[in-house]
Amino acid sequence: MLLKAYAKLNLSIRVLDTLENGYHNLEMINVKIDLYDEIEINEAKEMTITYSNFNISNNNDIIYKSLELLKDMYLIPNYNIYINKKIPVGAGLGGASSDAAAIIKYICNEHNIIIDDNLKKKLSIISTDIIYCLHDDPCLVKGVGEIIETININTPDQVLILNPNINISTKDVFNLVNNNYTSIYNKEYIEYTITFIDEDGTVLSSKNYHYNDTVVVPEIPTKAPTAQYTYTFAGWDKEVSTVTGNTT
Repeated sequence: MLLKAYAKLNLSIRVLDTLENGYHNLEMINVKIDLYDEIEINEAKEMTITYSNFNISNNNDIIYKSLELLKDMYLIPNYNIYINKKIPVGAGLGGASSDAAAIIKYICNEHNIIIDDNLKKKLSIISTDIIYCLHDDPCLVKGVGEIIETININTPDQVLILNPNINISTKDVFNLVNNNYTSIYNKEYIEYTITFIDEDGTVLSSKNYHYNDTVVVPEIPTKAPTAQYTYTFAGWDKEVSTVTGNTT
């Protein structure tokens, strides 16, 4: 079986603070791009993982550790895996995590394993990027990478990625970040739908907004009184001022 593991791109990233365990509290907008590793995977007597252009020990291999986790939790066979690396290593594009996620999704689908919160929690210990890489859609990613929210965003058709061929550890990069760090947060990427509905189900207004936009509230609905009742508008059931998510 041939799989494709697509690279992830951070459209924006905010480092909010440093947690007691040394991890950083983040807020990111992540998308997948059309750059991918090719993975050939087949059942085998022994577990083997080889790469097209480099070697890595099992102790440092995210894929190996993910597969060992699956084997500990479920009855799955061994696999022979070959990875043709096209995503640059150590470039912040989530190559290893994307490889692991593609393999996990394939194996779980083959063996009717549900990727539930318990499995995700254990995988996040190996690599928090795996959790996002299990998704195909653009996402708002929070916490240390374990809080995922699918979003609608406007993205360019093409992006230019410059790779200086410098292998940088994500951990080392974040260790250089202090509490005074500020990054540009591109709120215009996120788009949500705000819908106002009357009590009888009539849609009064439905409009797409970008993150943190001010909501335009429609006029108070009115109805002509009848012999049975007089209509009185009591107010919206939710207070809406600025956009932070889909709301009805």
